[in-house]
This record gives sequence, C-alpha cells and structure tokens, in this order.
Amino acid sequence: GFLRAMTGGAQSELERRVLGEAAIGTGGAIVPTPLAAGIIDLLRAKAVTIQAGARTVPMTAQTLRIARQTADPVGGWRAENAAIPESDPTFDQVTLTAKAWAVRFNVSRELLEDGQNTDTAIRNILASAAAIGLDQAVLVGTGAANQPLGIRGQAGIQSVSMGTNGAQLTNWTQPLNAVQALEAANAGMCTAMIMAPRTARAIYGFADTTGQPLQPPPRLASVPVLASTSVPINEVQGTSGAVASSIFTGDFAEVLIGLRTDLQITVLQERYAELGQIGFVAWMRADVALARPAAIARILGIIP
Repeated sequence: GFLRAMTGGAQSELERRVLGEAAIGTGGAIVPTPLAAGIIDLLRAKAVTIQAGARTVPMTAQTLRIARQTADPVGGWRAENAAIPESDPTFDQVTLTAKAWAVRFNVSRELLEDGQNTDTAIRNILASAAAIGLDQAVLVGTGAANQPLGIRGQAGIQSVSMGTNGAQLTNWTQPLNAVQALEAANAGMCTAMIMAPRTARAIYGFADTTGQPLQPPPRLASVPVLASTSVPINEVQGTSGAVASSIFTGDFAEVLIGLRTDLQITVLQERYAELGQIGFVAWMRADVALARPAAIARILGIIP
C-alpha cells in the first residue's frame, strides 16, 4: 500500500515504517529499495534479452572497461621434447558508459485511493516500459542521442541476409544458415532467437507441401523463440521499403548489460497537486557491450 499511503496516509504500522524509509525530497520520495526490488524483478522477467541469457554487469562508476576476446589461441601437434607452440588469445577493450532512460506519467489521487489493483498495475506499467526500453537498447540502440549502441550496430557480429531486396521467411533455411555462421566462428550454443511478433507468426505458420506444420530441425528444436515489439519492422532492405525486420540469435551470454543505476522510482506529490494528481518517474542508467561479437548473428531483410 505504499503508493496509496503516499496520498492518503499510512493505514498500518508497516506502511508507516516504509514511509519513514522513503527518501523524501522536494515534493517527492524515492520508493524504498525493498519495494523497488520487486519492480526490478518484474523488469528482468519481462525483458526478452535477459530471458535469452544476456548478463547484467554492475557498474560502480559512470564508465567500466572490460576485456573483449577477438581471436582464439591456436595450438599445434608437437614431437617429443620439441618446443610447445605459442599462440595467445587476442583481446581488446570495450568501455561501458552509463546512459539514462526515463519515463513519467500521472495518476489521479482518487484512483490511487480507490483502485483495488492500482499498486499492481503501476508496478507492471513501470516494469513493462523499462523492459521495452532496455530491450530496444540492447537489440537496436543507435549509439546516438544518448542511446547505447545495440547489437544491430556492433561490428563483428554474424550477418545472414534474406537477399538484396529482402524475402519472406517460409522455412528454417536462414535460421540454419545463422547457426552455421555461428559454428564457423566457434561460438557457443544458441540460447534464443529474438524477433518481432510478425516474424514469430511466420515461423509458427511454417508448413510442408501437404499443409502440415513444419517442425524445426533438431539443431533448432530446443532454441526458444522470443517475440518482442522491441524488434522493429520498418527496416529498409534494398527496394523493399521500410517493411523489413530481423532475427537476433546466438549465445546471449556474450551480451553484457552494464547497470549503473537499477530501475528507480520517484513519487511526485506536489508538482501536479492543483490537478489532483500524483506523478511517477522511473529511470535507470545502463549501457550495452558484446564480450564476443562473433557469438551473435542477425538475420536481416525479413519482409511480410
């Protein structure tokens, strides 16, 4: 009942204690960490990139440098007493720089006081909005306008094209080609395929010449298909116009989400008082990096 207590006063000893823990500022209060943690858990459950296996990395400062492997060591066969061949893995550095995401919305005092499910609804709204924002950054962030640079713009990822002007996805050929590219790069197992709901619908509708459902080949049978509106359907492929989309697949454990500030929520009590409303602001600071770009593949040019 924290949100209700912020407007109508505490109704229990627990609510009084929670209000006492809130960081009251100028017309607002930060939702206490134990309560915010529930929303963070919802965010993680809703973010498809985290479901796919992307790892979160705590950032203790605005920037964080991490080592990134760019080549594997290569051993060799040797005769008895012969020198052991030397071959070092190749590394470079990638820097995570925290960037800010935020959203604000208002709720009437009457709804907060009278609505039976308002707290749950607001938690879900905040978690869903943050999950979509995070997924968009991880998958297709532009690296401009204070956005992280997502997978689509990263150098070194595997690329499988549907053709010069794009094509419809009608069978498992191109997903298998993506797996082949990943295996040729000695990448890890495919942990998921992330795509737009439109593309997922096409996959669910694969059929053979008799109209029977076309089951995935054994290599892809255990790879989850995750649909997300964070994958755009307005990409341009040749003369196709802005109607193309992509599939992202590979070992998402190689995708790093740097979190400088976990999702935070501020309650604004006074700013919208003349309207009888309470404002809510959610924000987080994060960035994206690939520990091994070759472990991720993008199938591009999928048209309806």
